[in-house]
Amino acid sequence: MFRYFTKTRQYRYLDVLQDLVTSYNNSYHHSIKRSPASVNRQNQEEVWQTLYGSTETKIKIPKLKVGDFVRLARARRWFSKGYLPAWTVETFRVKVVRKTVPVTYVITDYNDNDVKGTFYEEELRKIGKPQGYKLEKILRKSRDGKKLLVRWLGYGTDFDSWTHKKDLIEHNE
Repeated sequence: MFRYFTKTRQYRYLDVLQDLVTSYNNSYHHSIKRSPASVNRQNQEEVWQTLYGSTETKIKIPKLKVGDFVRLARARRWFSKGYLPAWTVETFRVKVVRKTVPVTYVITDYNDNDVKGTFYEEELRKIGKPQGYKLEKILRKSRDGKKLLVRWLGYGTDFDSWTHKKDLIEHNE
């Protein structure tokens, strides 16, 4: 109709409404791969299949397996700095793969505590087994000075741990 309005520069369409409907019904429609006028009882099932396809939903093959190490996507805001990391420093492990549509995952932290909620594949990034952890700060030293209570970078206070001084590797970054 808008093409007709543009061509004739008027909005009077009652005179040509039947012609417009006939033209529309006889034109090719990409969604049904034919014109609506050509649909009849013999091909209605084929048209329905073209439009809606199979009623069965395909279950995707999960990209992650139980035991895989992952990082969790950080919540981003409109004015988030693009140069800041989009993924958590803390690593998690996949505990359960739920074959729902879409596939969801249950993850646990380093202390094997379940993380609240379930996560989609897009919210998780698979990583290799962590080789080491960065130190945020030393909280205390033991009396003999051989052990240190340390806080790990990106991990909360629940993960503070005593470690031998000789196990720490110094990096100049």
